Amino acid sequence: DLVKQGKSRDEVIKIALTPPSKFVQFALTTGNDPAIGPKNAQVTILHYYDYECPFCTKVLPTLDQIVKDYPDSVRVVFKQHPLAMHKNAMPASEAALAAHAQGKFWPYHDKLFDNQKALGKSKLKDYAKQVGVDVAAFNACFDKGTYRDNVKASIDEGIGYGVPGTPTVFINGRMVVGAMPYELYDQIVSEELLRNPAPTEGRR
Repeated sequence: DLVKQGKSRDEVIKIALTPPSKFVQFALTTGNDPAIGPKNAQVTILHYYDYECPFCTKVLPTLDQIVKDYPDSVRVVFKQHPLAMHKNAMPASEAALAAHAQGKFWPYHDKLFDNQKALGKSKLKDYAKQVGVDVAAFNACFDKGTYRDNVKASIDEGIGYGVPGTPTVFINGRMVVGAMPYELYDQIVSEELLRNPAPTEGRR
């Protein structure tokens, strides 16, 4: 019908692939949070998570696979969203940002998810030492709560976007809640790549 109306290919794609109403679209802020993927990616995924949330652990392999499958066109930004019901989640997020300041976010991030049931403050310091941070500098930041306001700002941002819990992701603004299967992520990313094609110049 759209072709009969004289619509161009690009117009057909944009109209046909307009996100379903169950998804939310709005401008998103990536900030300076830890991220994987090119800054000029066609698809940006904001991932709001909690280090004590078991469902967040389940979604990590999916995000890892998406990054592997779309290395040049997808960027995943990791947003702290510790839930009040998890007593160790807030200090874990603060500790993760302290490790990030020393360029050790990813090994520390993995260490926290590998030890979800052992995230007391002494353990958080032990894990930092294990991944090779400057222990004195890390402990000073952690004990002073240097990154507490950063975590709170991330929480407030997520609440403002309508994050109902963790994990919640926004794929170019399209909300997905819970540890959904890879196929759903792949479908949405594929649709967004059609809606936002890469410039011809410089395309691999």
